[in-house]
Amino acid sequence: MRNKLLLGIPISVFAALLLGFCGFSYIVRPNALAAFTFIPAWIWSVVGILSSLFVVLVSKKAMLCLVLGWLSFTAIFTEEPKSLVRGLFNSNSGWIAIAPERRLIVASLNCAAGRIAPVREMLPYHPDIIFLQETPTHLDDLQKVANEFYGDKAFVLKGNDTTIITRFESVKLDEVKLEPSVERYLVHARLKTDSGYMVHVISTRLLPPVIDVDLLSADCWRAHYRDRISRLEQVIKIAAVVATIPKSEAVIVGGDFNVTANDGCLRPLRDRLRDSFREGGIGWGHTATNEVPLFRVDQVWTSKELKPIAITAIRTLNSDHRMVLCKLAIR
Repeated sequence: MRNKLLLGIPISVFAALLLGFCGFSYIVRPNALAAFTFIPAWIWSVVGILSSLFVVLVSKKAMLCLVLGWLSFTAIFTEEPKSLVRGLFNSNSGWIAIAPERRLIVASLNCAAGRIAPVREMLPYHPDIIFLQETPTHLDDLQKVANEFYGDKAFVLKGNDTTIITRFESVKLDEVKLEPSVERYLVHARLKTDSGYMVHVISTRLLPPVIDVDLLSADCWRAHYRDRISRLEQVIKIAAVVATIPKSEAVIVGGDFNVTANDGCLRPLRDRLRDSFREGGIGWGHTATNEVPLFRVDQVWTSKELKPIAITAIRTLNSDHRMVLCKLAIR
């Protein structure tokens, strides 16, 4: 009995303290704790639930309370259980029921250091709008692929690191002047859909992430803090661009954010947009890396004028990221 207590009490304290710390960290998401919340919440859920099971050595009631606490944390802060269950009951009937002129298929993919081959992988999915990051360098190559997709109707807007390709007509933007620093990581177009509805589309790639997960190192915490602040500055500027768009017109922001969708740096986007996967995600939505997808860094954010129907992550052959395929309905 004594041995059980010697083992069970420290584990009980650990599981309880970890639950409290995780709850605070993922609710508040302070910049100082960016290193901790960089790790997906579902990983902490697994650690917490497994730890809680050992609390039975001390008290069955305490174990039950902790397990229920961790299950609540999982339900609130993780998306994987919901999307996996949603995938079990997914049906194409809802998509088919939507009038064709109100359907939008958006695809987003990181092209792995400017390769053109990943772009061609998107063709079988018949996207209306394509967002590319780490975009191929040569406009002629992009135009050629765009013509394979859409013929003479193809529209290509290439930036420094991102590109938009679409079959829709591009309509001149109102006077929106982007800072040179912003132009380095996004492109912005205004499109007229088949129904005549105006949709603003922004393809973006934010700065590469800090991968360090050595939480016992002060350098790790400092690096993640600096990374959060730098990326937050980029997101604030994207949100400022979105704020210039008339409320009567829809907005889609997609691309490689290099952080998960719940990261604290993305909060400025929530004034106008929401992460489409949270509402319509199906299956295992993580996109990085292609072979071992543990992080959902490739995302599509939409305004309320668009309803997410089905968002999936699709394994690729020529990229180190999975492709995001997003089916939307114009409300």
